Amino acid sequence: EAVVAGVGILGWPMEADQFVNARLLVEDMGIAVRVCEGEDSVPDPDELGRVISGIMSEDSPQKRRAKLMKEEAVGAVSKDG
Repeated sequence: EAVVAGVGILGWPMEADQFVNARLLVEDMGIAVRVCEGEDSVPDPDELGRVISGIMSEDSPQKRRAKLMKEEAVGAVSKDG
C-alpha cells in the first residue's frame, strides 16, 4: 500500500519475516528507514521525530525512490502493464 501511495516507510521489525522485509525495504529497495528493531525495543522519541521529518522532506532519497516505485507499480497494473 505504501509503494502504491508513493510514500516512504518507517521500518520497525519485531518478529519472524519482518526482519527480512525491513532489510529488503531499507537496503534493496531504498524506500524505508529502520527506526528500531525487536519487539522489546522502543525508538528514542527525538530520533524518531528526526527520522520522520527527514523521510517526509522533499529531498529525502527514500521519498524520491518511493515516488519512482509508485509510477512503476501503477504502470505494472495498467493496460499493457
